[in-house]
Amino acid sequence: MKKLVATGQLEIVTGGWVMADEAVAHYSSLLDQLIEGHLWVSDNLGIIPNTSWSIDPFGHSPTMAYFLKEAGIQKMVIQRTHFGIKRHFARKKILEFNWRQTWDSEGQSGIFCHMMPFLLYAIHYSCGPDPHVCCQFDFSSDKCFRGTKTVPRITVDDNNIRKLSWALWEQFQKKAQLYRSNVLLVPHGDDFRYSSSEEWSQQFGNLGRLIDYMNKDKDMNIKVQFGTISDYFNALDKDTEQSKLTFPTLAGDFFSYNDRDDQYWTGYFSVRPFYKHVARVLQAKLRITEILFSLTVAQSLTSANVIYQQHALVLVEARRSLGLFHHHDAITGTSKKFVMADYGQILRNTMEKLNELLALLMLNNMITSNNKMDQLPQQSIFMTEEWASVSSQPVLKVAHYKKSCFVAVTNPLTIPWTSPVTVRVSTPSRVRAHDGSFVPSQINPVIGKGLQPLPNVYDIIFVADLPALSIKLYELIEDAQTSTFATVTIFGNQLETSLFPSKFHPVVSTKARFEIENQYLKASFSSCTGTLQHTLRKTDGILHKTEVKMVSYGTGSWTNPFRDKSGTYIFMPDGEAQDVESFYPSMLVVRGPVTASVISLLPGVLHTSTVYNISGPVGTGVHIDNLVDIASEEWANKELAMRVITDVVSPDTSLCVDLNGFQMHRKKWKAKLLIQGNFHPMTSMAYLTDDQLSRVTLITSEAHGVASLYDGTLEVILDRRLMQDDWRGLKEAAHDNVPSPSKFILLPERRDAVVQSEEQACYPSLLAHLLSSHVNNPPQVAVISNIRRTFLAEARFLKEPWPCSYHLLNIRNLGLEAADYQALILLHRVGLDCSYHQVYQNCNVNETLLLKSFTKIHIASARLTSLTGVKEIAPLSKLVLDLKTMEIKTVKVTFR
Repeated sequence: MKKLVATGQLEIVTGGWVMADEAVAHYSSLLDQLIEGHLWVSDNLGIIPNTSWSIDPFGHSPTMAYFLKEAGIQKMVIQRTHFGIKRHFARKKILEFNWRQTWDSEGQSGIFCHMMPFLLYAIHYSCGPDPHVCCQFDFSSDKCFRGTKTVPRITVDDNNIRKLSWALWEQFQKKAQLYRSNVLLVPHGDDFRYSSSEEWSQQFGNLGRLIDYMNKDKDMNIKVQFGTISDYFNALDKDTEQSKLTFPTLAGDFFSYNDRDDQYWTGYFSVRPFYKHVARVLQAKLRITEILFSLTVAQSLTSANVIYQQHALVLVEARRSLGLFHHHDAITGTSKKFVMADYGQILRNTMEKLNELLALLMLNNMITSNNKMDQLPQQSIFMTEEWASVSSQPVLKVAHYKKSCFVAVTNPLTIPWTSPVTVRVSTPSRVRAHDGSFVPSQINPVIGKGLQPLPNVYDIIFVADLPALSIKLYELIEDAQTSTFATVTIFGNQLETSLFPSKFHPVVSTKARFEIENQYLKASFSSCTGTLQHTLRKTDGILHKTEVKMVSYGTGSWTNPFRDKSGTYIFMPDGEAQDVESFYPSMLVVRGPVTASVISLLPGVLHTSTVYNISGPVGTGVHIDNLVDIASEEWANKELAMRVITDVVSPDTSLCVDLNGFQMHRKKWKAKLLIQGNFHPMTSMAYLTDDQLSRVTLITSEAHGVASLYDGTLEVILDRRLMQDDWRGLKEAAHDNVPSPSKFILLPERRDAVVQSEEQACYPSLLAHLLSSHVNNPPQVAVISNIRRTFLAEARFLKEPWPCSYHLLNIRNLGLEAADYQALILLHRVGLDCSYHQVYQNCNVNETLLLKSFTKIHIASARLTSLTGVKEIAPLSKLVLDLKTMEIKTVKVTFR
C-alpha cells in the first residue's frame, strides 16, 4: 500500500477519520476527526492529503471547506447539492468555482471546488447525462435498466467496441458542455465496489480496451486516461493556464439538499435525536479530559508520564469512536437499527472509560501530596452523570455517604463562570465551600413517571463560582434539619400533596397565570397550556411574547402524484403542523433560592422551564429541557416540534442559524421551497431580530431542524416516528424511538442602536456565545468519598482569564513516547455582534492571547502549524497570538 501511495497510483483523499456529515456535526468534532485522520496518514504513510473527496454527505457546509483549506488541501470535490442549484450552475458553467467564506472580506479563505453535475456519483450518473447509456459501462453489475427493461451486462469485444466507444464519447461531449475547461472528471465506481479482484479485472480490462480505441481514433480528438483526483486537478490547472480560464468566487452553503421534486433531505436533521444528544455530551467530556490530561502531564512531566502512560490510549480510542460516529450515516441517524445500536454501544463504552480517566485527573489535581494515583480507588470517586444503557438517557447517579463527602467541579471555560451544579443524593445536605462558608443551595424532589417524586432521593442544586479553567472543591454536609427545601406547587387533578414529603410544603393551585423570576427576568406561564407565555426583561422593562407550544406534523406529499411520505432522510409533511392539545396538564412548580422550575407533563414530552437565581449569563435566559417519548403507536407517522411564538418579527422574513456551531448564515423564508425546504440544520443556535432593537435567540445543546415559517416564530423538530422507508437506500423505517433529552436556552436581548445588515453572514451576541459555550461545555462534576487525603481548595490551570472572544477548542496531546512532550493547542477567535453590550460578566475582549498564561507549565517552544498539525509553518514569537475574527489556528507546543 505504501508503494502504491508513493508512486501516486493510490491517493488518500481528504484524509479524515471518516467522510463526515456536514449538517448536524459540531465543528469541534468535525475538526477532531480530520486531525485524527491526518495524523494517522502522516505517521503511517508519510503523506499529507492535498485534495478532498466528499461525495455522499447530504448537503455541504462552508465550515468543512474552511477546515480543508486551513489543513493544506487546495482542491475539493462535492456531489450532493440541490438539483435546482446543479441545473443553474450547469447553465452558467460554474460547476467549478472558488468557495469563499461569507465572513471573509479579504478573500483569503477560498478553496477550489468541483461540483459533480448529475444525480449521484454511481457509474450510471458519471460518464454523462444519460443513465441508460452510462450504465452499459458498468462491467461488473447487472443492475442496468432502460425504463422497465434490463440492459444485460456486456464485455467489450471487436464486434461492439466501435459502437460503445462512440456512445461513451458522446456522453463525454455532453458532460463537457457543462464545464469551462477541456478537462473532464469521470468517476467510475459506487458504494461497496471493487471489493474483489474479479471486479477489478472486469472494470479495468473493459475500460482499458475502450480507452485505447478512443485515443487511437483521430476523429474523436480525445485523450482518455486513468488517474487520481490530483491527476485531474493538475491537468485542469495546466489547461486553465493555457486557455486563460477564470472561475467565479461563490459564498454560502448547500443546504437543504433535494434530489427531486418536493423531497427535501431535511428529515435527518432531527431523526434519532437521542444519538445526536449523547454525541454532544461525549464531545464535551472528551474535550475537558484532553485538556486536563495535557496540562496535568505538562505540569509534572517525569512522574506524570509514568502515571498516565497506560491511560493515553483511552483518549486515542475516544477520539476515534467519536470520529467514527460523525460519519455521514451515523450522527445523521441514517443507518439501520442494528447499526445505530452498535454505534450507541461504542459511544457508551467510550463515555464509561472517559468518566474513569476524567475522575482520576480531577482527583490527582486536587490531592495536595506528590503521591498521585494511577488508578481510581474502588467506590471512592465517580462522575455524577452515568449512562447505563444505549436505550436510556444519561442520568444523575445517586451519591450515598455518611456525614459528608466532597464534590469537585470543573470549569471547562477559559473565563470565570458562575454555574448551577446538581448532585443527586440519598440524604438532604448543605453545601460548604473550602473556606467554611455555606453556599446558596436548595433541595429538590427527584421527579419520576407521572410527575411523582421518587422516594429517598433528592437533588441538591447549588451555585458554584468557578475560576477560569479550574477544578474547585465543595463539601456536602448531611443536614436534614436546616437544609433549604424547595416549595412545590401542584397544578391539575392527577397529583396529591400527600405524595411529597412535608418539607417541600406542597400546595395545590388553580391560578390561570403564574410567574417564576430572578433578578434579570420574569417568565409567565399559563396553567391551561403548561408552557411559557411571556418574558419580562427586568433590566429594561421590555415585555416579550415568548409563547411555547408543541405541534406535530403528519406525513404525505400533497404536491406529487405518488403521495410519498417522510422517512429517515426526507421530511415531507402533509400540510401545516397541528397543535398538540393538552388542556390543564399536570404540572409542578418548584421554587427555591437557587432555581425555579415549571415541570409540565405534555403529550409525548416532559417539558421543564427553569430560571436560575444566579448573577451572570446563566441567569439571563429561560432554560428549557424536554424529555421526548413518542415510542407509542399514537405517534405513528408524526413528528413532534416545539414552536416558539414571539413578537420579534424579522422585516425580511429571515432568521439567522448556525452552521456546525462555527458560523451563522442568514436564511430567508421562500414559499417555493414549501414547508420542508425552509428547514435548516441548527447545531448550536438560531435567532430572530426585528427592525427595532430586539432579538430572541434559541440556543441548543444538540442538532435539530429549525425553521421560521411564520412571522416571529422559531420551531425545532424534537423527534420523528416514521413507519416507512423513503427509498433512499436504508430500506427500513425509523421507528426505534427511545426517550430523548434536549436542552435549550431562550434568550431575549435588546441592542443599543438599530443596525441594518443585509449581509449573508450574521453573528451571535457575546452573551449568546457565552451561553452556547456553557451549554456545549457544561461543568463536569465528581463526587469524592472514603479517601483519606488532604485536598486543595481549587486547582487553577490559568494565571488569568483569557479574552472572551477566544475559545479553547482543545489541547491535544501528541503521545507520551517522545523525549519532549508535545501537544496541539487549537484556538478559535469567534465572530460576535458587538451591538449588544449587556453581558452581565466582566469580560475582556482583548484581541491578543498569551499562551504563557498556563500555571506551573513551561513552554519551551511553540510553532504555528497547518490546522491539523501535520505541517509546521512558523515559530510563534513571544507566545502571543493575535487572530483575526473567525480564524482557527493550531499551535504545536513543546513542554519542558
